[in-house]
Amino acid sequence: MKKILAFVKANLVSVICVVVAILALPVLVFLSAGKMSKIQEDVQSDINGKARTLQQVEYSYVFEPVTPDDERIEFKRTPNEKTNAAMDAWGKQLRVQADSAISLLVDRNSNGKRVLLEGLLPAPEESEKVSKLQEIVSIWPVAHEALLRRAKAGLAPDAATVSAVLNTQWAQRIEQIQSRLGESITEDDYDQIRSELSKDRLSMYRAAAADLRFYIEPDAIKDVIPWGSNALPPMDLIWDWQWRHWIHADLIEALRTANTEDGWERSLLEGPVKHLESIEITPWSYSGAAPEAPISFADEIAVDWNASLSGRSGWPGAVQGLYDVRNATVTVIIDSSRINRVIKAFNSTNLMRVVDIHATEFEASNQLNKGYVYGSGHLIRATLTVETVWLRSWMKQYMPAEVRNAMGIPAEIDPELSDADMAESE
Repeated sequence: MKKILAFVKANLVSVICVVVAILALPVLVFLSAGKMSKIQEDVQSDINGKARTLQQVEYSYVFEPVTPDDERIEFKRTPNEKTNAAMDAWGKQLRVQADSAISLLVDRNSNGKRVLLEGLLPAPEESEKVSKLQEIVSIWPVAHEALLRRAKAGLAPDAATVSAVLNTQWAQRIEQIQSRLGESITEDDYDQIRSELSKDRLSMYRAAAADLRFYIEPDAIKDVIPWGSNALPPMDLIWDWQWRHWIHADLIEALRTANTEDGWERSLLEGPVKHLESIEITPWSYSGAAPEAPISFADEIAVDWNASLSGRSGWPGAVQGLYDVRNATVTVIIDSSRINRVIKAFNSTNLMRVVDIHATEFEASNQLNKGYVYGSGHLIRATLTVETVWLRSWMKQYMPAEVRNAMGIPAEIDPELSDADMAESE
C-alpha cells in the first residue's frame, strides 16, 4: 500500500489524467450514443423524403405500333412492381407478334422466287463454271416467256395469217355465189362479201382477245437483252438478270391480278388491263457508302420524303442494310374508269407500290387494223412508276461475293435475326 501511495505521489499528474479518463468514459459513451441516434434520425428522414419524392414521380411507358394499323401506346404512372411486371409481359407479347410479322414479311417477299439456273448463284462450282455461264446466256432471253404463258398474255393475231384466211374465204364466197346463181358477180355481191369478211375479221380478233389477259409484244420487256459477247458474263450481271426476272414476275402478276375479279380471271375484253406496252427497270449501281454495320428489323429507318413519295429509300441513296429499292416504269393501256383497281393490284402484290402515274388519251380505233381490240370503255395510256422493295435477309444467300463486297453486306450476319438471336450467336 505504501508503495502504491509513493507511486501516486511521484506520478500525481499522470494518475489524475488516468482517473479523469476513466470517470469520463461512461459520459463519452452516452454522448456518442446520442450522436448516433441523431444521425440515424437524419438519415431516416432523408430516406423518407426521397421515398415520398419517388412516389410522386411518374414514369412514361411507351410502346411503338407493331403494324401501321396499330396505335402508339403511351401513358404515365408511378413505377411499381405490378406495373413493371405487366409492361414486361406486354412487351414480350408484342415482340412475339413483331417476330411473326417479320417472318410473314420475309415469306411474302421471297414467295415463289426461284433461281433461273440451279447451282449458279451465288457462285458455281469451279468445275461447272463455264458450262453454267454458257447455259444462263441461253436461258436469259427466253426465261420470260414462261411468265407470260402463266399470265396468259400474248400477241394480237398475226396480220399475215388473218389476211390469208380472209383471202381464202373471199375466193370461197365468190365461188359459192357463182355456182348458185350461174351468172356474173355484181358490185352489190362484192359489197356483201366485204361486209361479211369484215365481221369475220373482227370476230377473229375478238376470239383471240378473249383468250388473253392482256396484249404484249416480244420487245415490251426492255431489260431482256441477249448477251452479245463471246466472253462469259460477269457474276454481278448474272445477279442483275436474276433480280430483274423476279421484278418482272411480280409486275406481270400484278397485271394478271388486276384482271381477276371474284376469283375469276377476266380477258382483256372484260378486265381493266388491255395492253402491256413496256416494262423498264431502273439500272442498278454498286457505287455508294456501305453501312458501317448490319442492321436488324428492330432498328429504326429514317423516312426520306425527298427520296420518294413513299419516303422509302435504299442503296445507294440511303445507308441502311435492311432492304433495297428498285423502281420500274410500266406503260399500259387500261380502262380509265378502273384505274384504281389497277393501282390496288400493284400495291397488293409483294412489297410494291405505285408512287407516280402519268396518263394520256388513247384512241383504240387506230389499232384495229393491227389486230387489237379492247372491248368497251374509255381507254388511257398510263405510265406507272412502281417502287419495289427487296429484303436482304433472304436475297443475300444468292448474291455473288462481288455484289456483297461492293454493297458492304457481311454474309455471316443475318439482318433478320432478333437482338436476342444475335446475342446468342455471339
